[in-house]
Amino acid sequence: MRSHLVELQASLSRLVIALGVGALAALALGACGDDDTKPGSPTPPPSESSPEATRGSGGDDTKPGTLTLKATDFAFELEGAPKPGVVRVVMPNEGKYVHQAQFFRVDGDHTAAELIATIGPLIRAGKSLPGWVTWWGGPGALAPGETAEHYIDFDEGRYIVLCFQGDPDGVPHLQKGQLAEVTFEGNRSGASLPSAKVEITGKDDGQGKSYAFGLPPSIAAGDTMVSFRNEGTEPHEMQLVRLSGDLALEKVVDVFLKKAAPPAGFNSGLLGGPQVIRPGESTRMRIDFKPGQYVFICPVPGPGGVSHAGLGMAARVEVK
Repeated sequence: MRSHLVELQASLSRLVIALGVGALAALALGACGDDDTKPGSPTPPPSESSPEATRGSGGDDTKPGTLTLKATDFAFELEGAPKPGVVRVVMPNEGKYVHQAQFFRVDGDHTAAELIATIGPLIRAGKSLPGWVTWWGGPGALAPGETAEHYIDFDEGRYIVLCFQGDPDGVPHLQKGQLAEVTFEGNRSGASLPSAKVEITGKDDGQGKSYAFGLPPSIAAGDTMVSFRNEGTEPHEMQLVRLSGDLALEKVVDVFLKKAAPPAGFNSGLLGGPQVIRPGESTRMRIDFKPGQYVFICPVPGPGGVSHAGLGMAARVEVK
């Protein structure tokens, strides 16, 4: 892993010189500016077997392998080498800032610098990505001290992981070196996506005018496996925040769209909901719901660069 990271960071340094800070800062996808959240004691991921057991040599081939993606300020530390198929992705945020991890499958020999330079203008305009790169989900905006647990079905191939979050200075973490590369190779495991207690869908009208989540009217508190499926025609994500006060939905949308600063304590409720997945795909996330108000939001830009959240893809749900 180390050689990959050194090569990626060297490529990125060259990109920064070529593009400048402003161009990279504009890549952020609904990233929340950091408020007064302080680092806490990271919630440790559940105990797992050694990385060797995730390679399929011995052990249960129907059990997902685990890829640990530790987020720090400002890097990813990867552990585990699962086979293609359903993988349990665990991301503890051990930094003092909010972090996220967007996976992209990258075909051919395209570099991280080429990926970033290519996707930036396309994302901002709500346009399709080129055929050599594919959205592949991952843990979304996550508060310091929290741990996200996702289940993602990976095809064989090479993936680049980026953190689009930015500091109060507006510099994306990827510019500071928070990116990584991982390759899934070999025969697919026999693992399946876990069954979900709560099912959520992302929808759009295919015309760039109407967007929505398909959500239950309320959710029961407790340890819950959540399914998020993209039933639309565009890429969608499901950022998730537990509100600490009676904050209006419109205010939450403004924070994600960078029209307003996050109020005190806001970022401590960011729970690492699924990052962007392509149409027709599904992912899973385990979350321990506490009673209270939660907001589900998709800040991805649609055609013309208008955020899905600004066109209806934001909802508030009570957990009882």
